[in-house]
Amino acid sequence: MRRLCGELVAELSLPAPAEPGDLYAALCDAMSRRRGRPVQFRTAAFPPGTASGLWLDMADQDLVVIEERTAPDHQLVILGHELWHMKAGHCSHHVEGAAVAARLLSDTADLQATVLR
Repeated sequence: MRRLCGELVAELSLPAPAEPGDLYAALCDAMSRRRGRPVQFRTAAFPPGTASGLWLDMADQDLVVIEERTAPDHQLVILGHELWHMKAGHCSHHVEGAAVAARLLSDTADLQATVLR
């Protein structure tokens, strides 16, 4: 995981300090170049007692969902963890991309309802 983080950070060209969302987007862009397909992130409120991060491996893109009710430094750790799973090929949850991505990327998406469909 440390190696991946170091490699992704080495590709960044953001000013320091950067806004958290800009940093997350830049890390996803770096992973997109490695995977040859879009890697996007979104924040959402997870149901109590469940995960704090989720990687959705879709046919044409990857989506990482991060708990929105946690501090930015914790969100960064969650994103890094999910990107590592992506690189390692672990624990992917393959779903049909278009419908799920459309629901999760809308501003009014309900994570629990989307994932349980």
